[in-house]
Amino acid sequence: HFIPPLLLLLKNKTVSLADDIKKYDTVKLIDLLRGKKDLGLDDDNLEIIRKEKVNGLDFFDLTREELEKHEKHGIKLGPAKRLVKFAKECKEKKLRSFSSYKTKKDLRGGSEAW
Repeated sequence: HFIPPLLLLLKNKTVSLADDIKKYDTVKLIDLLRGKKDLGLDDDNLEIIRKEKVNGLDFFDLTREELEKHEKHGIKLGPAKRLVKFAKECKEKKLRSFSSYKTKKDLRGGSEAW
């Protein structure tokens, strides 16, 4: 049966959460971080990320020192450490492999082609 070329290329590729987040603009990154209540970020922390125009790609290169140094009002040690730890966890966390998705044929259990 016919398999679309894009699926052939992606069939066994596993994407990390970081690969997904790297595509985020600043607003989407802040929305993600705001939704992660366990990070304990307040509006001041998120405002620094907004002012510095940190996007998803930048996020994974940030160091704790950079977060703490921002002008006179950097992100405090606790939130800075949590952000860096979260970035590291995102790099390690894998999203569902494309090869684990079911095709219509798999779902039907029959021999019908797409």
